[in-house]
Amino acid sequence: WEGSAKFEARCGHTATVLANQTQALIFGGGDENHHLMPQTVQVFDCITNSFRHLTVTGSAPKRRVGHTATLDWSGNRIVIIGGSFSHGERAS
Repeated sequence: WEGSAKFEARCGHTATVLANQTQALIFGGGDENHHLMPQTVQVFDCITNSFRHLTVTGSAPKRRVGHTATLDWSGNRIVIIGGSFSHGERAS
């Protein structure tokens, strides 16, 4: 991959296509040993084929796996619901 950020292999994450239709926001998931990924947010740019890290302002969502992430109707916010925070600890 190109760009300043490397994407770490993961499972159970979400990739939400953004309003511009050329980028996807990557959040959450775990590694092959079922450890939660660090609380990072990355964007994959489909045009440049590269990843970059985003700085979250305000309250960052708690890291999790197996959740949903949906772009709201305004295209300005992603709503993250459900999943697990750790083995057996379910998010609401």
